[in-house]
Amino acid sequence: MDGCVDFNDKDNKGIRECIQETNLIEAYDEHCDVVSLADFIVIASEATMARTSNTFGVEQLGQTDSYADGTLAKTFRDQFKYGRATAETCEQNEGLMPDPEKGCDDINSIFGNHLFKY
Repeated sequence: MDGCVDFNDKDNKGIRECIQETNLIEAYDEHCDVVSLADFIVIASEATMARTSNTFGVEQLGQTDSYADGTLAKTFRDQFKYGRATAETCEQNEGLMPDPEKGCDDINSIFGNHLFKY
């Protein structure tokens, strides 16, 4: 994750509007002096996934603990690695998302060629 989002990529259709509507830019502005945009995008993405997880808000000992053992939020927090550099351009990301119209063959190709090649 390098913080680069190609808003012209068909897989990212609607992301620009979503970012504007959710005030994500203003939220980043509050933290831009201590975290890169690339790290912030990962943090925001993981926070969204944790918040919508069925493990969010686990109640322990009569109190709600978002970071209780077994929660996705705790897993993300404990495994977070910071220090990503924010990329200015996205050429290296072209073709990394499978085309749903090409089915499983494209999914296998994308993962085989990009994710599991090392």
